This record gives sequence, C-alpha cells and structure tokens, in this order.
Amino acid sequence: VDAAHPILQLTTPYTAGADVVALQKALTANGANAGGDGVFGPLTNVVVKQFQRSRGLKDDGVVGPQTCQELGVN
Repeated sequence: VDAAHPILQLTTPYTAGADVVALQKALTANGANAGGDGVFGPLTNVVVKQFQRSRGLKDDGVVGPQTCQELGVN
C-alpha cells in the first residue's frame, strides 16, 4: 500500500472511486461478494472484516498491506 494504493476503510463520508472498485473486485475474486458500486460503505466493511477473519488477520475493516497481500492486490 502506497500513494497508488491508499489504505481503505469505512469513513464518513464514504470513500468511493477506482480503488474501492478494485478492492470489491478482489474480494469477489476471493469468494466474498462486496458488490461493485465503488463505495466503501457498511456492506464492504462487513465483507472486508469477514475476509480478514477467514485469513487469520485482525478483523478491523482496514485494508492495509496485509489485507492487500492476502487479496492478491499490490
């Protein structure tokens, strides 16, 4: 995770854009359907936490370096 791949998490207002679309696609590719609306809202947050738990990561909903590595996104 760097300037090209910021840390993503649930924020107010919700984070939206291409980075979130890429995250949602990666979650779906890993068997966790987060939709594809490009908005990091409550559904995406829940799905990220479920994915993190399934991989033995801290289930904090923060998509940082470890979660990105498990998702296969760099």
